[in-house]
Amino acid sequence: MGNSSAIVAALVGAVTTGVLGNYLVQRWQRQSWFAQQRQLFHQQELDELKDLYDEISERGEARLTSMRRLVAVLLDDPPELEKALDEYRNQLTLWNSALRSFFPPITLHYGWHKTLQLENEIHANFVAVGRLLEQQVRLVKGGGKPLSANRTVLQTRLNLQAGALSEFYQDLANGVAKRRDEVLNGKRHWYRSGGLSHFSTSDLIKALFTSNVDGFNVVRPA
Repeated sequence: MGNSSAIVAALVGAVTTGVLGNYLVQRWQRQSWFAQQRQLFHQQELDELKDLYDEISERGEARLTSMRRLVAVLLDDPPELEKALDEYRNQLTLWNSALRSFFPPITLHYGWHKTLQLENEIHANFVAVGRLLEQQVRLVKGGGKPLSANRTVLQTRLNLQAGALSEFYQDLANGVAKRRDEVLNGKRHWYRSGGLSHFSTSDLIKALFTSNVDGFNVVRPA
């Protein structure tokens, strides 16, 4: 009887160990798979952010450069006017055709306010300076001569636009750097009413006894 009980106990233990071991292995494999998928998603997200930065900066700088070139030839090199005008209008077309494609990813990754900034500030400034530039081109092509004061105005407006573009690019670059840091090191969550779901029970208990509750935070995987 005793031997039978021992055998049964051994069998039960073996089965239990096997079932438990199989469960733990499957759980580990599932968690590993989810971790790999998250990593792939985050890498894709970072690639999209970098591509967005590269494309906006490339298109913006190309349009700005073509406008500077056109302003320069208005007074200094009229024979080059048609060539500079063609390049400007080509870059104008490229910018306008790409602009709408920038809005969804900017809104998704940076917020609606950055999309409005691109449309109502960056693009609107390009349009305003472009109109003034086209007026000067029509004047020259009609046989007139643009005033140097008008070129000074155009150069000043383009310098201001260059500064606005630089700040916009920097904001995009900072967004890429911030997201990369969150992916590599985790995202910091502060002890606030809207983010308590990120805190474990033990974290919430610790918060009750901390002297600086506003500075209390936890870091979780991005």
